Amino acid sequence: MAKTKQCKSCGATANVFVSFVSQDDISEEPFCRECAEGAGIFDSAGFALLDTGTAGDDEQDTADLEVLKCASCGLTQRDFERVGRFGCPQCYDAFHVLLQPLLIKIHSGTLHRGKAPRKAITAVRLREAIRILQAGLDKAVEEERFEDAARCRDELAALRKSGSIPNGGSAGGNSGTNCQDRA
Repeated sequence: MAKTKQCKSCGATANVFVSFVSQDDISEEPFCRECAEGAGIFDSAGFALLDTGTAGDDEQDTADLEVLKCASCGLTQRDFERVGRFGCPQCYDAFHVLLQPLLIKIHSGTLHRGKAPRKAITAVRLREAIRILQAGLDKAVEEERFEDAARCRDELAALRKSGSIPNGGSAGGNSGTNCQDRA
């Protein structure tokens, strides 16, 4: 049976888990509902993510909201703020001026610092290793270094056949010739 977590504040059984994101760290803190409410975690103002600060009651604010509009689907800034979703892929271009501050507000930055699936990372490294070996092969052939080219060709064939990078991810590192250094 799974171990229940205790509230950070009072020690009761936690049923609210809050992720705190800083520049380089993500941590999760457990709270009971009462302590979470007391800490203001359920404060609706804290979740007004799509509030771009332009909404208002006067006519000028309303006119400004109608200026940003997707030419493809007709979605306006007001519609986006109300619904919270774009209508089509072209909306990303139409509302690009809103996205940067919104990403900073939501994620505390615009660079992805999260995890990637292990298989995706392996595939990217494999493609990069193949690209490096192919460049080394091409350069060796161009410079008429045929023995080096043959080594690069053999390493490239072995890499493509195995589908994994030998020797800790170093392409071209298991023969006497390092194909990527000559590319």
